[in-house]
Amino acid sequence: LDLQKRYTMADERTIDHHDRMLANLNEAEKKNTNHQQSIRFARKANVYGILNHPVLRESVFQAIISILWYLALLVPFVFFFEKLIFCHPDIRKQLAAQAMIFLVVFILLRILHPAFAMVRSSLMILLGFIIILITSGVTILFSTKFQENLEELRRQAGKVAQTAVNPLGVVGSAFMLGLNNMHRRRLRTGLTCATLTLLIFAMICFTIVENDIVDESYAFGSAPYQGLLIKAGELMEPTTRSEVLALEEQFGDRFEVCPRKFLVGMEHSSDRSRQNPDLEAIYERGQVKRKVPFDSVLYFTHAEPLRKDIRFLTEPWWFSVEDEDNTSERFPALIPDGMARRLGILPNAVNTSKVFITIGGRRCRVMGIFEAASLTALRDLDGKDLLPFDIEAMDVIVKYREDGSTILAKHDDARISSERIILAPMRELDLGASNSQDRTFSVAVTMPDQDYQTTRAEIEDFLEQKAAPVYYGLDGVAYKGWRTRDVSLAGLIDLLIPLLLASLTVLNTIRGSVFERRDEIYVYNAVGIAPRFVFFIFFAESLVYVVVGSLLGYLLSQGAGRILTVFELTGGINMTFTSITTVYASIVLGGVVFLSTWFPARTAADIATPSDNAGWSLPRPKGAKSDILEFDLPFIFSHRERIAVLAFFDRFLRDHGEGSSGRFFTGVPEMGVTEPGSAGGDDPSVPFINVPIWLKPFDLGVSQQLTISMPEYTLPGQYRANIDLRHLSGTRESWLRLNHSFVTHLRRHFLHWRVVREDEREELWHEAVEKFSQKSAVEAAV
Repeated sequence: LDLQKRYTMADERTIDHHDRMLANLNEAEKKNTNHQQSIRFARKANVYGILNHPVLRESVFQAIISILWYLALLVPFVFFFEKLIFCHPDIRKQLAAQAMIFLVVFILLRILHPAFAMVRSSLMILLGFIIILITSGVTILFSTKFQENLEELRRQAGKVAQTAVNPLGVVGSAFMLGLNNMHRRRLRTGLTCATLTLLIFAMICFTIVENDIVDESYAFGSAPYQGLLIKAGELMEPTTRSEVLALEEQFGDRFEVCPRKFLVGMEHSSDRSRQNPDLEAIYERGQVKRKVPFDSVLYFTHAEPLRKDIRFLTEPWWFSVEDEDNTSERFPALIPDGMARRLGILPNAVNTSKVFITIGGRRCRVMGIFEAASLTALRDLDGKDLLPFDIEAMDVIVKYREDGSTILAKHDDARISSERIILAPMRELDLGASNSQDRTFSVAVTMPDQDYQTTRAEIEDFLEQKAAPVYYGLDGVAYKGWRTRDVSLAGLIDLLIPLLLASLTVLNTIRGSVFERRDEIYVYNAVGIAPRFVFFIFFAESLVYVVVGSLLGYLLSQGAGRILTVFELTGGINMTFTSITTVYASIVLGGVVFLSTWFPARTAADIATPSDNAGWSLPRPKGAKSDILEFDLPFIFSHRERIAVLAFFDRFLRDHGEGSSGRFFTGVPEMGVTEPGSAGGDDPSVPFINVPIWLKPFDLGVSQQLTISMPEYTLPGQYRANIDLRHLSGTRESWLRLNHSFVTHLRRHFLHWRVVREDEREELWHEAVEKFSQKSAVEAAV
């Protein structure tokens, strides 16, 4: 706490709780304090310390998350800053400049950020961060090397590498183009970065995290007594003996602490059978012996606040302090009117003489007969009854606590009838009941003789220490209340205008850059850079603004806050810049900047689009019910290439055969040559490859016959790629829909042919000639 106070991280509530803890400890250690009061003060001090513990841990956790966030930003910041300021062409100078920038910024973070003081060694954060960087670099290196080895193995196996455009490489190139453009326009880039830096500074300095205790309570009815009702949960969870003792030590010297306990049944683990407690009351009068079974016992103390709401057929009577003594042989009991009738016990007999019954071999005196209906109607401060749950009548699935040892019950679960419950004093009794366990389900703390202000103060003090919902009665009204630590962000509304200004600044900056570089965008289009990569060139600029503005703005706010705090010029503002809100400020800035960049970047992508119809669409079948798709792809091949490309596709299709898990499944491809004039007229022979195809998802049952042929183009010596798809199975609609992605995959593989080396093309040509020869030999033999 002292460390957090030094860095202005601790809020007023945390400091106040700490002061209360120390004050209570001092009271507990005074010589003139009696033993009971000393224990109460010590427990109270312990409670305030426990309340502060999660808050302090949360502050440390937020500080660690904050410094990790800014260390993560430090890596791209070093790269961006070097490119914007120096942009050395020599790699050695680049690395030296980046190392210097990293050390300077890290030293500033080390001095300004308290997270380094909260760990055993401040260098552990740096060491861990460097280890993460090294492991990431090694992972990327090994991944790249693995890909190279895989390509080499494929090449050794006689397979042509299916080279495709590397999206990450193109993105990286586009990113570097954007950085170089920002370096050339230093003034505009510097002013934009300065604007965003000041915005982050304003967001961190003028959005204050307010942390305070908030009272929340609501009334829901009349209170049967004044005081507190403490329960372990809403599912009749047991209150432990230590918890009851803690309440007695806290309130016992001033108020009555009244635990309530009942007997509940058990579920047997062997056969999952459930039974209520097996109890029986025996009454003997002369030669007559009557037995009445019942299911539970409710235990109350002598000061039970709800006792006045229980109606009696006999003279009203309640348990005394002596009845609660475990060493006393006296065991009084109160029985319900229905049980009394079945046992043959009359109210007048209880009033005028001593009536005894036997329960579990223990002789007890019946001190009164109560109306079962009044026990059923009894309601506590939470508006719920006091009857134990009936485990035999509960749902099939029984809920347990996490430890699996305690059965839980909801309020709407079945209850044992008050006709089958007796009342007994709060003491340890061995009634010989099988299938039973006792449970303290609630504790009442009554404050009947206290004035409103004193009672209110006691309740508020307990709510603050409890930090959980508590039912209480005050001035005849029942409440459910709790005191929680509320975290709010003040000053956020004041930042809407600065955020709007920042978004307009970035929007105008990127938009101006787009229109200044129209000729450059046309060049990108001419060399074949796709519009989406042109879009990313300008989007990269916004990423640089976010990283640089976030880190510089944080360093500025930390430095200014430290100076103002040292010279006591904060004006009472708690300038804590280590919480998670600084991370949120960076995220908000990033969202604003990216949103502002979207529209001008889209404009640049539209400029780079070569035409209104830059894509390729699958043609429709000829005829409304035709099951044949035939079309040409926009690829031209030479006389020798048309043979080699079929072998190229033969390998590609075989890779999608048995044992593969690609986007489609193929049978065995067949390569051949059509006879001259087979299509009618004087058409020359045409080489082709034919294969059955099953399209994913396979549960649709879509299959087709694919034929790739190389007929002559309109110009002599040039050949086109003709695709013929014949529907075999599956619905026609599914066949047409799935072929969109399949044909796109075929087109991409035709593009891969353009990067195949000459020696590999020669190898493929010989492979295709050999397959054609084998096919001819087989046909001749047949």
